[in-house]
Amino acid sequence: MPTQPPPFPHPDPIKKGIGKLTPQVWDSLIWCSEWVHENAAVLDKLIKASEKDSKVVRPWFLAKITGAKLAAPNRYKYKWTKVRVDDWTSAPHGYSDDDTLDSQQDGVTAYAYYAVNIIEGGNSNTKTATGTDESAATFPDTLNMQAIGGGYTASIGTETTPYIEPIVQMFVWRDSESVTRYMFSAANSYDGGCEE
Repeated sequence: MPTQPPPFPHPDPIKKGIGKLTPQVWDSLIWCSEWVHENAAVLDKLIKASEKDSKVVRPWFLAKITGAKLAAPNRYKYKWTKVRVDDWTSAPHGYSDDDTLDSQQDGVTAYAYYAVNIIEGGNSNTKTATGTDESAATFPDTLNMQAIGGGYTASIGTETTPYIEPIVQMFVWRDSESVTRYMFSAANSYDGGCEE
């Protein structure tokens, strides 16, 4: 298991440049080095995971959804674990945890590297991407949009446990701050009590 390297040394600011190596260029090089240093554990896991999958070049991997936490109305953050296919010749196909990558890469917080369901991205308090208008007069009050895998909560920041742990295609990208982010795409279902 990789350990976090010691703190990055912060040199005194460089005030003089050498040709095209201006103080701003030096600052950028130091920032890049510091970013790699601070993210060494995550980068190590990503490299090890990519080495395992070196025979197939793809921008995604398989993951199972293991929990969901409400981030905003009808929008969840998801915790996940990378999986591998054990036996493609049998039915149903078997999957097992890969143990090289999950949403708890810091070893502490289960949602440190949470995933988002991009289909939920445009959801609002009353409208969801499945084409549902929850504010319509004919919409049953007892139905609620479920997290992927099932489960529902109305409290922001509250976790719900899925009924099943579905397998999804997980994609990786970097945001504008160069932070690693994870996303998948799956349609949410509705569930709840019956109305008379």
